[in-house]
Amino acid sequence: MGSDPIETDADVKALLDAAFRYLGRFAATRARLVAVLARKADAAGLSDEAAETAVARVVARCEALSLIDDAAYAEMRARTLAGRGKGARAIAADLRSRGVAPGDVEAGLAALRADAGGDRAADLKAAATLARRKRLGPFSRSRTDRASSAGRPRADTQADGRAEARALGAFARAGVSYGAARAILDAADAEAVDALIDEAAELDGPTVVPDDADPR
Repeated sequence: MGSDPIETDADVKALLDAAFRYLGRFAATRARLVAVLARKADAAGLSDEAAETAVARVVARCEALSLIDDAAYAEMRARTLAGRGKGARAIAADLRSRGVAPGDVEAGLAALRADAGGDRAADLKAAATLARRKRLGPFSRSRTDRASSAGRPRADTQADGRAEARALGAFARAGVSYGAARAILDAADAEAVDALIDEAAELDGPTVVPDDADPR
Protein backbone atom coordinates (compact mmCIF):
# COMPACT_ATOMS: atom_id res chain seq x y z
CA MET A 1 0.00 0.00 0.00
CA GLY A 2 0.96 3.65 -0.28
CA SER A 3 2.70 5.61 2.43
CA ASP A 4 0.16 8.44 2.81
CA PRO A 5 -1.70 7.74 6.09
CA ILE A 6 -4.51 10.22 5.39
CA GLU A 7 -7.50 9.33 3.26
CA THR A 8 -8.87 12.08 1.01
CA ASP A 9 -12.41 12.96 0.04
CA ALA A 10 -11.57 11.63 -3.42
CA ASP A 11 -10.58 8.29 -1.88
CA VAL A 12 -13.85 8.11 0.02
CA LYS A 13 -15.88 9.07 -3.05
CA ALA A 14 -14.16 6.42 -5.15
CA LEU A 15 -14.88 3.77 -2.54
CA LEU A 16 -18.45 5.00 -2.12
CA ASP A 17 -18.99 4.72 -5.87
CA ALA A 18 -17.54 1.21 -5.75
CA ALA A 19 -19.86 0.32 -2.87
CA PHE A 20 -22.91 1.62 -4.73
CA ARG A 21 -21.98 -0.40 -7.81
CA TYR A 22 -21.42 -3.55 -5.79
CA LEU A 23 -24.60 -3.23 -3.74
CA GLY A 24 -26.52 -2.48 -6.90
CA ARG A 25 -25.61 -5.96 -8.08
CA PHE A 26 -25.47 -8.00 -4.90
CA ALA A 27 -27.11 -8.23 -1.50
CA ALA A 28 -24.26 -8.18 0.99
CA THR A 29 -23.47 -8.24 4.67
CA ARG A 30 -21.46 -5.56 6.39
CA ALA A 31 -18.48 -7.92 6.62
CA ARG A 32 -18.65 -8.70 2.91
CA LEU A 33 -18.79 -5.03 1.95
CA VAL A 34 -15.82 -4.25 4.20
CA ALA A 35 -13.80 -7.01 2.49
CA VAL A 36 -14.70 -5.77 -0.99
CA LEU A 37 -13.83 -2.17 -0.16
CA ALA A 38 -10.59 -3.16 1.56
CA ARG A 39 -9.44 -4.80 -1.67
CA LYS A 40 -10.40 -1.68 -3.62
CA ALA A 41 -8.47 0.51 -1.19
CA ASP A 42 -5.46 -1.78 -1.44
CA ALA A 43 -5.57 -1.62 -5.24
CA ALA A 44 -5.77 2.19 -5.02
CA GLY A 45 -2.57 2.26 -2.96
CA LEU A 46 -4.02 3.59 0.29
CA SER A 47 -2.06 2.97 3.47
CA ASP A 48 -3.53 0.58 6.03
CA GLU A 49 -4.62 3.47 8.25
CA ALA A 50 -6.11 5.50 5.41
CA ALA A 51 -7.89 2.47 4.01
CA GLU A 52 -9.39 1.53 7.36
CA THR A 53 -10.71 5.05 7.92
CA ALA A 54 -12.05 5.45 4.39
CA VAL A 55 -13.74 2.05 4.41
CA ALA A 56 -15.33 2.79 7.79
CA ARG A 57 -16.73 6.08 6.48
CA VAL A 58 -18.16 4.44 3.38
CA VAL A 59 -19.69 1.54 5.30
CA ALA A 60 -21.26 3.96 7.79
CA ARG A 61 -22.74 5.90 4.88
CA CYS A 62 -24.17 2.73 3.36
CA GLU A 63 -25.69 1.76 6.70
CA ALA A 64 -27.23 5.21 7.06
CA LEU A 65 -28.81 4.78 3.63
CA SER A 66 -30.04 1.28 4.60
CA LEU A 67 -28.05 -0.22 1.76
CA ILE A 68 -26.68 -2.81 4.15
CA ASP A 69 -28.70 -4.30 6.97
CA ASP A 70 -27.41 -7.57 8.38
CA ALA A 71 -30.64 -8.35 10.23
CA ALA A 72 -32.71 -8.01 7.06
CA TYR A 73 -30.06 -9.88 5.08
CA ALA A 74 -30.13 -12.76 7.57
CA GLU A 75 -33.90 -13.13 7.23
CA MET A 76 -33.78 -12.97 3.45
CA ARG A 77 -30.89 -15.43 3.17
CA ALA A 78 -32.46 -17.80 5.71
CA ARG A 79 -35.70 -17.91 3.75
CA THR A 80 -33.84 -18.44 0.48
CA LEU A 81 -31.89 -21.37 1.89
CA ALA A 82 -34.96 -22.85 3.57
CA GLY A 83 -36.64 -22.74 0.17
CA ARG A 84 -33.85 -24.99 -1.08
CA GLY A 85 -34.42 -27.49 1.70
CA LYS A 86 -31.66 -26.35 4.05
CA GLY A 87 -32.10 -26.97 7.76
CA ALA A 88 -31.34 -24.64 10.64
CA ARG A 89 -27.79 -25.93 11.17
CA ALA A 90 -26.80 -25.37 7.55
CA ILE A 91 -28.48 -21.97 7.45
CA ALA A 92 -26.73 -20.82 10.61
CA ALA A 93 -23.36 -22.00 9.28
CA ASP A 94 -23.93 -20.18 5.99
CA LEU A 95 -24.83 -16.93 7.72
CA ARG A 96 -21.85 -17.13 10.07
CA SER A 97 -19.54 -17.72 7.11
CA ARG A 98 -20.82 -14.44 5.64
CA GLY A 99 -19.94 -12.50 8.77
CA VAL A 100 -23.44 -12.20 10.20
CA ALA A 101 -23.42 -11.59 13.95
CA PRO A 102 -24.86 -14.31 16.23
CA GLY A 103 -27.85 -12.18 17.20
CA ASP A 104 -28.80 -11.59 13.57
CA VAL A 105 -28.29 -15.28 12.77
CA GLU A 106 -30.73 -16.21 15.52
CA ALA A 107 -33.19 -13.55 14.33
CA GLY A 108 -33.09 -15.04 10.84
CA LEU A 109 -33.78 -18.52 12.20
CA ALA A 110 -36.54 -17.13 14.42
CA ALA A 111 -38.23 -15.68 11.34
CA LEU A 112 -38.23 -19.14 9.76
CA ARG A 113 -39.70 -20.67 12.90
CA ALA A 114 -42.42 -18.02 12.91
CA ASP A 115 -43.17 -18.69 9.23
CA ALA A 116 -43.46 -22.43 9.77
CA GLY A 117 -45.15 -22.40 13.16
CA GLY A 118 -42.33 -23.56 15.42
CA ASP A 119 -39.01 -25.39 15.61
CA ARG A 120 -40.31 -28.84 14.73
CA ALA A 121 -42.51 -27.56 11.93
CA ALA A 122 -39.62 -25.58 10.43
CA ASP A 123 -37.37 -28.64 10.53
CA LEU A 124 -40.01 -30.84 8.93
CA LYS A 125 -40.73 -28.21 6.30
CA ALA A 126 -37.05 -28.06 5.36
CA ALA A 127 -36.88 -31.86 5.19
CA ALA A 128 -40.01 -32.00 3.04
CA THR A 129 -38.69 -29.33 0.68
CA LEU A 130 -35.44 -31.23 0.21
CA ALA A 131 -37.29 -34.52 -0.25
CA ARG A 132 -39.42 -32.99 -2.99
CA ARG A 133 -36.42 -31.42 -4.74
CA LYS A 134 -34.36 -34.59 -4.64
CA ARG A 135 -37.27 -37.04 -4.89
CA LEU A 136 -36.56 -38.76 -1.61
CA GLY A 137 -38.82 -40.91 0.55
CA PRO A 138 -42.49 -40.52 -0.37
CA PHE A 139 -41.49 -38.40 -3.38
CA SER A 140 -39.10 -40.98 -4.84
CA ARG A 141 -39.92 -42.58 -8.18
CA SER A 142 -39.74 -46.07 -6.74
CA ARG A 143 -42.20 -45.19 -3.97
CA THR A 144 -44.69 -43.51 -6.29
CA ASP A 145 -44.40 -46.33 -8.83
CA ARG A 146 -45.22 -48.86 -6.13
CA ALA A 147 -48.15 -46.83 -4.88
CA SER A 148 -49.63 -46.62 -8.38
CA SER A 149 -49.22 -50.36 -9.06
CA ALA A 150 -52.25 -52.59 -8.69
CA GLY A 151 -50.14 -55.22 -6.97
CA ARG A 152 -47.25 -54.12 -4.79
CA PRO A 153 -44.09 -55.96 -5.87
CA ARG A 154 -41.84 -57.56 -3.32
CA ALA A 155 -39.48 -54.92 -1.95
CA ASP A 156 -35.79 -55.12 -2.71
CA THR A 157 -34.68 -54.59 0.87
CA GLN A 158 -31.01 -54.25 0.00
CA ALA A 159 -31.69 -51.57 -2.62
CA ASP A 160 -34.11 -49.85 -0.27
CA GLY A 161 -31.48 -49.81 2.45
CA ARG A 162 -28.94 -48.19 0.16
CA ALA A 163 -31.47 -45.60 -1.00
CA GLU A 164 -32.37 -44.80 2.60
CA ALA A 165 -28.71 -44.36 3.56
CA ARG A 166 -28.19 -41.99 0.64
CA ALA A 167 -31.31 -40.06 1.57
CA LEU A 168 -30.25 -39.70 5.21
CA GLY A 169 -26.85 -38.49 4.03
CA ALA A 170 -28.50 -35.85 1.86
CA PHE A 171 -30.61 -34.66 4.78
CA ALA A 172 -27.57 -34.51 7.07
CA ARG A 173 -25.57 -32.47 4.55
CA ALA A 174 -28.49 -30.05 4.28
CA GLY A 175 -28.49 -29.51 8.05
CA VAL A 176 -31.80 -31.28 8.64
CA SER A 177 -32.15 -33.14 11.94
CA TYR A 178 -32.27 -36.92 11.95
CA GLY A 179 -35.70 -36.89 13.55
CA ALA A 180 -37.22 -34.73 10.82
CA ALA A 181 -35.47 -36.71 8.09
CA ARG A 182 -36.73 -39.98 9.54
CA ALA A 183 -40.28 -38.65 9.82
CA ILE A 184 -40.36 -37.54 6.19
CA LEU A 185 -38.80 -40.75 4.89
CA ASP A 186 -41.35 -42.81 6.81
CA ALA A 187 -44.34 -40.79 5.58
CA ALA A 188 -46.63 -42.74 3.29
CA ASP A 189 -47.17 -40.00 0.73
CA ALA A 190 -47.21 -36.24 0.11
CA GLU A 191 -50.48 -35.82 2.00
CA ALA A 192 -48.97 -37.51 5.04
CA VAL A 193 -45.99 -35.15 4.84
CA ASP A 194 -48.27 -32.11 4.82
CA ALA A 195 -50.19 -33.53 7.76
CA LEU A 196 -46.97 -33.99 9.74
CA ILE A 197 -46.00 -30.35 9.20
CA ASP A 198 -49.47 -29.08 10.08
CA GLU A 199 -49.56 -31.17 13.25
CA ALA A 200 -46.13 -29.94 14.31
CA ALA A 201 -47.19 -26.33 13.72
CA GLU A 202 -50.26 -26.84 15.90
CA LEU A 203 -48.19 -28.38 18.69
CA ASP A 204 -45.33 -25.85 18.48
CA GLY A 205 -47.42 -22.77 17.78
CA PRO A 206 -47.47 -19.90 20.28
CA THR A 207 -50.16 -19.89 22.91
CA VAL A 208 -52.54 -16.99 22.37
CA VAL A 209 -53.49 -15.35 25.66
CA PRO A 210 -56.88 -13.57 25.58
CA ASP A 211 -56.81 -9.84 26.24
CA ASP A 212 -58.97 -10.26 29.33
CA ALA A 213 -56.93 -13.11 30.77
CA ASP A 214 -55.92 -12.88 34.40
CA PRO A 215 -52.19 -11.97 34.35
CA ARG A 216 -51.70 -14.07 37.47
